[in-house]
Amino acid sequence: METLRLDHGVQLPYIDREPLEKLGVAAGEMVKNMDDNGNEYIRRVWRPYLASREGTLRFLRFNEQALHDACTFEFALPSRCFG
Repeated sequence: METLRLDHGVQLPYIDREPLEKLGVAAGEMVKNMDDNGNEYIRRVWRPYLASREGTLRFLRFNEQALHDACTFEFALPSRCFG
C-alpha cells in the first residue's frame, strides 16, 4: 500500500457510511423486486444466502469490530525483532 501511495500517487479515500447504506438499500430493493417476479436465480442463490446472512449478522458486527480493534491497536514493538 505504501508503494502505491508514495511511488504512484494512489489515493485511498475513506468511504462514508451514507453512500454504502444507500447502495445496500438499492441492492435490497433490486433483489426483492427480482424475488417478487419469480426470478429463478433469486430462488436458487439469493434465498439461501439471505437466510444464512440473517443468522450470522448478529455475530458479524461483534467479530468484525473486535478484529478491527485488535488490528488497529497501537503498541510499541522493537523495529527489528529478529536479527
